[in-house]
Amino acid sequence: MIKAAEKIRWTKRKFVIKNFMRDNFPLFINQVNQIDQTAHTHDFTEIVLIERGSGVHVTGRGKKSVSMGDVLIAPRGAVHGYENTENLRLLNIIFDIALLDLPKGDLFGLPGYNTLVGHGLYDSSGLPAAGEFTALNPEEINRICGIVQKMRLELADRRAGYKSECVSLLLSLAVLLARKPGGEQKNAHSATDNKLEKTLDYMERHWHEKMEMEHLAKLSNCSLRNFERVFRKITGCSPASYIIDLKLRRAKNLLKNSKLSISEIAAETGFGTGAYLARQFKKNFSMTAKEYRSFSAS
Repeated sequence: MIKAAEKIRWTKRKFVIKNFMRDNFPLFINQVNQIDQTAHTHDFTEIVLIERGSGVHVTGRGKKSVSMGDVLIAPRGAVHGYENTENLRLLNIIFDIALLDLPKGDLFGLPGYNTLVGHGLYDSSGLPAAGEFTALNPEEINRICGIVQKMRLELADRRAGYKSECVSLLLSLAVLLARKPGGEQKNAHSATDNKLEKTLDYMERHWHEKMEMEHLAKLSNCSLRNFERVFRKITGCSPASYIIDLKLRRAKNLLKNSKLSISEIAAETGFGTGAYLARQFKKNFSMTAKEYRSFSAS
């Protein structure tokens, strides 16, 4: 917890949205290789997607280990920072909820709404509390990545109507997160059921090979029907979707870190053809592989 003496030092490090705004539009996205950072506050809301690596998120309510795929929330005025960072890369969505005047609709009744906007949640110093969403399944992570990358594309191009499109995308992201209870335990499948531990490890190691559902069910000591039910319950997606997600992760890495063509990456990651990879990429990330490569290099 934050000690009283620390509160003054921490809150002096305050970031303001006017330093990020362009075209008088209070929404900005930046990508940062995050190192350990003294806790700070800001006059805007920040949604942080962890793209890779790990670290400890320090807030007024304590410390929590976070890693790739987690989403952090720091409402206006919240205190947060980072410790023990290892290869940590973040995508920060910075916006002012008041200036955007977002329509709240039925968000109020959703379980993660208070975590998202900081309403009624305070730390020991009386400041709005930062939080985390750490039980996101692969399909949710892919959808979030797609929303964020499409928003980056709109902000980069700044074509007529981009502000309205960005607000629409932000609302989609808000609904997705607000439907999730904040602060769920990470790796929920491990706590819920250990049947899939061996199977998930096998899938991680053999992602590039053809996998038969019957073999995966046998590894889990389940019938095929029960395997698919348990798998979806624990991971939040079907076995087939999970396999595609594993391949897409490798494809994203090659798009970022190699000069291979789309067709070559498709062959390397088991998608077969560039056209099939392109369809899966568009479906899961709402942008083309070429667009993703362009933004990853920026």
